[in-house]
Amino acid sequence: MGEGLPDSGASPERGAHNARLRPLLERALAGLPEEQREVFVLREYSGIPFKEIAEVTGVSENTVKSRMRYALEGLRRRLGELGVDGDLSEDGRTVAG
Repeated sequence: MGEGLPDSGASPERGAHNARLRPLLERALAGLPEEQREVFVLREYSGIPFKEIAEVTGVSENTVKSRMRYALEGLRRRLGELGVDGDLSEDGRTVAG
């Protein structure tokens, strides 16, 4: 009966995974340079487009995109060091992505 209904949110496994991941992500974010952290937070948490971030921060859009790229690289590296190595698998563990 419920097969035709849209997904109403994250599975319990996904929710548990996110709860475990959040402190690790916050720790990894804290290790980024301020300029990279600012761009990441504005883009990923607030959903602000790169062009608007450039206006707010007073740098070019290309600089904003570069900072985002470096932020993502830094987060991937740091999260890997913390044991987070990819996407959530069927059983709720992370796998290489």
